Amino acid sequence: MANLGVSPGEAIYIGDHPKNDIQAPKAIGMKAIWKKDEHWSCLDADGEIDGLSEVTGLVRRLNTED
Repeated sequence: MANLGVSPGEAIYIGDHPKNDIQAPKAIGMKAIWKKDEHWSCLDADGEIDGLSEVTGLVRRLNTED
């Protein structure tokens, strides 16, 4: 983020592990998108997707909520 000049509040992390990919980014102020996985469930994400093709729409929706 520092190299890009982006603050945590301007960044979004996408992942499928509830602790590493959702809790960790949220702990530093990032939004986190849950990539649904049959082995885990996640209730703390700011949004969730089934596939990467859904990212653009979800990011747009998250940006209009702020």
